[in-house]
Amino acid sequence: MGISTHPLKIHSQAFTAEMLGHMGHSREIGMGMRYTRDLDYFKRFDVAVSAGENSQSYLIGAGLEVEVLSEDIETPRMGIKGFYQYQKELFANYSHLGIAPNVSKGFSLEGMEFFPFLALPVGMKIDNASDEFIYSAALSAGVSVPVVRDILVNLELNRDLGASSDYIGLLISWMWN
Repeated sequence: MGISTHPLKIHSQAFTAEMLGHMGHSREIGMGMRYTRDLDYFKRFDVAVSAGENSQSYLIGAGLEVEVLSEDIETPRMGIKGFYQYQKELFANYSHLGIAPNVSKGFSLEGMEFFPFLALPVGMKIDNASDEFIYSAALSAGVSVPVVRDILVNLELNRDLGASSDYIGLLISWMWN
């Protein structure tokens, strides 16, 4: 999900460095980069690239987050993110098209702001060699915390529900207008 559920100022941008610990078959550390841009009050676009340490795998993707319900004092923010990913693995490559409905709600605790989220990314993976369609699903949860004025730290957990992957992600974002 990246930081697409975190409230950003209109037309702001963010560059994110990601460290991912994959706990599936490969059990490896991955690194990635993501660029996010707030398009208007209700839409956010991001592009990302990441790679694993040993499996000769990489991922290139893009997404568009659309806010369906704005957050206020008593109402959580709800959105839906459409995404496309090209995944290259050791012996296969996939085109992955999907959506990720999500909900988030910010709160403050002793002067620190926290923005937890929950998402359910689902989609279709197409094995580019055999043209086989594979249903994918995951449960994603996380929290973003602004640590200083323009720096955001995000912890993300992903649980495989079908043709996805289990991972823990630590993301550090630098935001600007």
